[in-house]
Amino acid sequence: MDLFSCLSPFVFCSFASGSSGNCYYVGRQDEGILVDVGISAQQIVAGLRKNDLSMDRIKAILITHDHIDHILGLEALTKGNPTTIYAHQDCLQGLVEGKSTKNVDASLFHEIEPMQPFEICGITIEAFPVMHGGRGAMGYHFNFEGHTLTIATDIGMLDKVVKEQIRRADNMVIEANYDVEMLEKGSYPYIL
Repeated sequence: MDLFSCLSPFVFCSFASGSSGNCYYVGRQDEGILVDVGISAQQIVAGLRKNDLSMDRIKAILITHDHIDHILGLEALTKGNPTTIYAHQDCLQGLVEGKSTKNVDASLFHEIEPMQPFEICGITIEAFPVMHGGRGAMGYHFNFEGHTLTIATDIGMLDKVVKEQIRRADNMVIEANYDVEMLEKGSYPYIL
C-alpha cells in the first residue's frame, strides 16, 4: 500500500512518473481516480491489482495534458472500461486529434475549468493551469476530509498559481524537467 494511507484515509499510489510515462491513483481504498494514463493499460491494471484495486473501482480519469507520456494507455483502458475522462477543453480537443487517442469515445469526455472545484468520490478537486507546451496543461489539487494533495507534472517554472497550490497541500507530487539550452534552441513556444 502507499505511504499516505497510514497517515490518513487518503490513498495515493504512483504507477509511473517521468518522461517514459505518468500514472497515479488518488482516492480511497474502495474507489478513486486515475490521474494520467501514460503507460500501457496492462501496466495500469497490474499496478491497480498490486494495490488491491481494480478498474471497476475507478470512477474517473483526470488528464493533465495531451502528451503521449500522459495518455498512452487511454484508448485501450477505456475501450473495455468506459470511464469519464476529465480535462481542459484544449486537452480534450488534443485527444480527439491525437494519433493514439483519436478513437477514444468522446462521449466519455467531461470538460473542466481551471480554478472551478468539482467533486468525484467525495474528493474535492481543483484544476489549475501550469506552464507547459501540452494543450490545456493542468495540475490538480485534491482535498479529502481535510487531507490534501497537489499533483503538478511537467512544470518548468513555479509561477504564482502553482506556488499557491503547493502551499495548500499536505502532500505533493511535482514532476519537472527544465533545460534552458534545449528550450532556446528547440521548437518550443516562447512562453516556455
